[in-house]
Amino acid sequence: MKTPPTFLKLAGTFILLLGMLQPDDTAAQTYTVTLDKQGESGGTDQVTVVAGKPMPVALSPLKEGYAFNGYFDAVSDGKQYYTPAMASASDWDKTADATLYAQWITLPAAFSWGNHLGQNWLSTPKNQGACGSCWAFSMAASYEARKRIVEIKPALAIDLSEQHMVSCWAGNCNGGGTATHWNKFRDEGVPDEACFPYVASAVPCSSGCSDWTSRVFRAAAWASNSIAVAEIKREIMVNGPVYAIMDVYQDFYSYSMGIYSHLEGDFAGSKAVIIYGWDNADDCWLVVNTWGTNWGETGPGGTKGFFRVSISANNCNFPRSVINVRPVRDYILHYPGELEIGRESGATGEFMLATETDWTVSDDASWLSLSTSGATGNAVVTATATEENTSALPRTATVTVRAKRIDDITITITQQGVSTDIPSTRADLLNSVRVYPNPFTNLINLENVAGIERVVITNINGQVLDIAEPKGSGSLSIPATRYQPGTYLVNISLPTGEKKVLRIIKTDEPQ
Repeated sequence: MKTPPTFLKLAGTFILLLGMLQPDDTAAQTYTVTLDKQGESGGTDQVTVVAGKPMPVALSPLKEGYAFNGYFDAVSDGKQYYTPAMASASDWDKTADATLYAQWITLPAAFSWGNHLGQNWLSTPKNQGACGSCWAFSMAASYEARKRIVEIKPALAIDLSEQHMVSCWAGNCNGGGTATHWNKFRDEGVPDEACFPYVASAVPCSSGCSDWTSRVFRAAAWASNSIAVAEIKREIMVNGPVYAIMDVYQDFYSYSMGIYSHLEGDFAGSKAVIIYGWDNADDCWLVVNTWGTNWGETGPGGTKGFFRVSISANNCNFPRSVINVRPVRDYILHYPGELEIGRESGATGEFMLATETDWTVSDDASWLSLSTSGATGNAVVTATATEENTSALPRTATVTVRAKRIDDITITITQQGVSTDIPSTRADLLNSVRVYPNPFTNLINLENVAGIERVVITNINGQVLDIAEPKGSGSLSIPATRYQPGTYLVNISLPTGEKKVLRIIKTDEPQ
């Protein structure tokens, strides 16, 4: 709706698209976690977790009359591993398959994302001006708040370009917010405000920045929400503010404070707003409008731009429809720190990147080929040796993974060398030692250790588990049946004092 208003058209069939990460990186220490919903329904049943990494994104279950409070390692109390938004509350710190249990709380009498855990998670209300773009402002504001919520960063600086949506999606100021537009949010994304600043008119799409595709924020999924009061409350509390449609009458323009109720004036159209909470004591929804900070009553952040409207009276047909959006999280859930492949030409190895965002991958070696240069979301990358390593020493390549708003990630890929003569230099002596298999089950094997003085196996806390001395032998085998699944360090020492440390993983899976 414009200011003054124009009719907002909401069309199309809403599509439920629910995304889920289910990484399966066999090169990392992975476990299966069953999510026990305590007899309730919906959400994700199982996830694959990686030791020392955040929990993967999953979907929350439902319970009539209650709000989901996350998954814990006990039926009551215990340690929390998932937040209500099904974002990570903890890195995985168990060394076996496990079950997590849903815990619930009754819906509170009042709730507000404008003051949750002492923080304001909302964007400051913007002004759509004389353009029927309330749909774009409400889509952006609900996403921005939810992005802060899933990233658990209430101060996250995020400001999407409403002008991009108006100019590139609708092409005019006559309304929007259709299923087509929500799909574009999911499939194409929206760049930042600086890329295409708002001008309150339908200027050409080409007026935006030329590099907008590299600056977008995307929706992982969106869905039409039930308009039942309990369902709206649950959705807001668990996942964040929602996009909503209301009918508008002439007296709404003169609202300044209190619980709005239509008393006079003609129907003026429909508009999109953002519901961010409720207060049962006043029987009202807490709502953000799109008419700037000189309209309405003062709300979170100390600015105007907010209003309240009755829940039970269904005043102004409020809300006529509700849509929720799930932002893409800018993170890479897990990846292998290193990967080893054979010395032969054509030798291969695989690693998985588990994520929701767009990423690219490259390497710095002429002898290595990667099966893809990038993707969106989860993908398995195959690393192939394009030539044989004829050296006695292994050689390494660095693979770099890049994604928007994420620090570069590096993976070391080692190609085995020919096991023949033991090199004579100290550095070569250490580098020629081969530890296999990795991951291991019941036995740790070492080759090329004739020049090594001592091999010490410790856990990651430094506790010594085994000490072995090759005494001139070219190989060693260390029994490891008593080791628990987890990460261990192989400390290799020369008589001259030089050392090298290798990381290995114990697994219960047969190798």
